[in-house]
Amino acid sequence: MDWRHFWDERSKLKNDFVASARSTSTSEDIEALALDAAAALQLTPNSRVLEIGCGPGLLTKALMSKAALWVASDYVPRFVARVRGTPRLCADMRRLPFRDGAFDRVLVSSVLQYIA
Repeated sequence: MDWRHFWDERSKLKNDFVASARSTSTSEDIEALALDAAAALQLTPNSRVLEIGCGPGLLTKALMSKAALWVASDYVPRFVARVRGTPRLCADMRRLPFRDGAFDRVLVSSVLQYIA
């Protein structure tokens, strides 16, 4: 399976839930997932977070205000372009341009299974 092509095609879809392959999810589901992620990350107002695989930004929107810095990244340019209100980066998670220690938290949600 060519996952890069798959996600590039999904990014063309207008509906964020469908594009992110969460078509059966509701806003309440995303909010619950965001609360779980915030607790697992132990977010504080001083946290510096790198989100890898932000997709269209469903979790980004729900969580970015809970940290001092939130950088949303994805390797699909159309997904990155959808994210608003926080720094964003189009990059492959295996080659990120950040120095060690730039972030104190990393959120990787529904991404690792696509790494070959």
